[in-house]
Amino acid sequence: MRLKDVLTVKLGGENFEIVKSDDMEYLKKRAMINSGVDLSSCYIKCSNVKKSIYRKWLEWARNNECINNFGISSYNPMIFTLSTICKKSNVENVLYITPSHNNFCISNEKWEELKNLCYEMKKTFQQILAQYINVKKNVLYDYTCYKIAQEEGLYLIKEYNPKFTNCLGGLSNNIATNIINAIVRDIFNY
Repeated sequence: MRLKDVLTVKLGGENFEIVKSDDMEYLKKRAMINSGVDLSSCYIKCSNVKKSIYRKWLEWARNNECINNFGISSYNPMIFTLSTICKKSNVENVLYITPSHNNFCISNEKWEELKNLCYEMKKTFQQILAQYINVKKNVLYDYTCYKIAQEEGLYLIKEYNPKFTNCLGGLSNNIATNIINAIVRDIFNY
């Protein structure tokens, strides 16, 4: 299980990969400085594709009450990137949107807290599953064990979801579910 595969948050129907930032204050200042920078500020003639992409994200930002300071962060003739501040429960994070990634940037401290929660949950789940593993063959016995793993996973999801949500300043997420799914996938080779 790789952290980058399970650490995601969904905002307004869009998935964002949670990444750590070594300098959150710099990212916040940059997002504030670029607030309101639009396509006409960057391009004399803008392609319809760029206009369409920008309009989609602008509409998305307007429909999300936790989004502030939306604007183009950087650009060149080929692409542009967007940045914005996401504020929820007095916690500010920076969203950085590129053509290939949607990043939800958090501070190093929050990253460590999130990482520790992930490893704690993973270890707990693996310890629960260990009682059902055939030590000699290192495989789960059968379909019954798969169902047990799913049930135990649901209990852990209910326990850890509030912890992850609290760590992310109240933003709902699927981190607990992603962790359980990744572990079950690894064990059962799905």
